[in-house]
Amino acid sequence: MATKIDLNLLRKAVRSGLLRRLLAKLQPGEIAPLLAELSPSELRAVVIELCRHKRLADTLYALPGDLLGDVISHLDAQVLGDALRSLKLDEATRLLRRLDESLQARVLSAAEPHTAQQLGRLLRYPPDSAGGRMLPSFVAVKPQTTVGEAISTIRSAGPDTPLFYLYVVGEEQQIVGVASLSQLVRTADDVQIGEIMAREVVAVSPLADQEEVARLVVRRNILAVPVVEDGKLLGLVTIDDVLEVLEQEATEDMYNMAGLSEGDRVFSSPQRSLLKRLPWNALNLGTSLIAATVVGFFEGTIDKLVALAVFMPVVAGIGGNTGNQTLTVIIRGITLGELEFSSAWRAMIKEIVVGLSIGVLLGGATAGIAYLWKGNGMLGLVVGMAMVLNLCIAALVGTAIPLSLKRFGLDPALGGSILVTMFTDVFGFLCFLGLATLFMPYLI
Repeated sequence: MATKIDLNLLRKAVRSGLLRRLLAKLQPGEIAPLLAELSPSELRAVVIELCRHKRLADTLYALPGDLLGDVISHLDAQVLGDALRSLKLDEATRLLRRLDESLQARVLSAAEPHTAQQLGRLLRYPPDSAGGRMLPSFVAVKPQTTVGEAISTIRSAGPDTPLFYLYVVGEEQQIVGVASLSQLVRTADDVQIGEIMAREVVAVSPLADQEEVARLVVRRNILAVPVVEDGKLLGLVTIDDVLEVLEQEATEDMYNMAGLSEGDRVFSSPQRSLLKRLPWNALNLGTSLIAATVVGFFEGTIDKLVALAVFMPVVAGIGGNTGNQTLTVIIRGITLGELEFSSAWRAMIKEIVVGLSIGVLLGGATAGIAYLWKGNGMLGLVVGMAMVLNLCIAALVGTAIPLSLKRFGLDPALGGSILVTMFTDVFGFLCFLGLATLFMPYLI
C-alpha cells in the first residue's frame, strides 16, 4: 500500500529518527514538492539521508523549476557534484540547465572530470533541441563485425547505455546502418552485421527541435533516434526522453491555454501562485471590461426590453465553449504536426462550417425556447441569428489565434482561452444587442 505523506509527517520523521524508513517507501516525485517547505536544518537531515542512498539527484530532478532554486540554495556544490553521478548524462544536463550560471560552474568543477567534460559538451546545445536531450552513449560496430561479436559488445556496454538498437558506423564514425536486437538474436553468430542491417536510418541533427523529434518517434514507431552531425553519430534521444517531452509540452499547452505559469503547482506557496496568476487575471479583467463596454453602448436597448439580459449569457457562453473546442482541436493539430500553414484555410473553413451548423441547430432550439418562454417570436429570431453569427466568429478566432501565434514564433496555446472568450463575449453581445436594436420596433 502506498504511503500517504504530507509536510507534518515528514517533519515528524525528521524529529523522531524514522526518516530513513519513511523515505525508503517514497518515490522522488512524492518527496520533491515538500523539500522547499522544510527549514534549513530539516532539509539538511533529508539531504543527508537521500545522499546516503544515492537518491538526492533523482529527487532534485523531480522538483518543479521554481522550487529547485529554493532547495538548491541550501545545498553545497560538492554535494550536488557528487549527486550528479547517480543520474544519466542527459538527465544531469537538464538538471544543470535549471541552475544559475555561477552555481552551474561550481557544480561542474565539483563533479568528476570526465563527467564534467561530457556535461559541458552537452550544455552547448539549446535545452529544447535533440542535442540538449540526447544521451551520448550507444553501441556501434563496423559492418564487417559478426553477429556474435556484436552481441558480446552489447553485453559489455555500460549500465546507462540504451540498448534498443545496434548502430553500424564506417571508418570515420559515419552512421551507415542500424539493426534491431531482435534481428541479432534470430541470426547466426557468424553472419556479418552489414548483411542484416537496414541502410535507411531515421536520424536528426543536434539542433532539431525536441517537439520535432517527439513527433518523429510517434510517427515512425521507433524507440530511439540517433543524433547525427556531419554524418557522425553523437548520441541518442530515447523513448523515455520523448515521453518526458510530450508530457512537458502537454502541460505547457494546458497551462498556457488557461493563462497559468508552469511554476504554479499544487504545493506552490500562496504567494508564488498569486504572483503567477495575477498578470493573466488582470488581462482577463481588461478583456471583460471591453465586453462590458460593448454592453454599455446598448443600455437604452436593454431598458426597453429587459428580457434581452436573460439571453445575453446564453449567446456568449455557447460562443465561448465552441471557440475553445475549436482552439483545442487546432492546437493539437499544430502540436502533432497534423496542421501546417499550407492547410490552414482548409481547417478554418471546416471549423466555420461546423460552427455554422451548431449555430443553426442550437440557435433554432434557443429561438423556440425564447418564443415559448417569453411569447415573443421576434425575440427568438434575434437570439437564433445572434447565436449563428457568434458561433461562426468563435470558429474563426479559435482557428486564427493559435495559427497567428505560431506564425509569430509563440506558443500557439498562449492565453488562447482568454483571447477566444474575449472575442466571443464582445462579438456575441455586439451581434445580439445590435440585432435587437435594429429590430426593436418588432420586439415591443
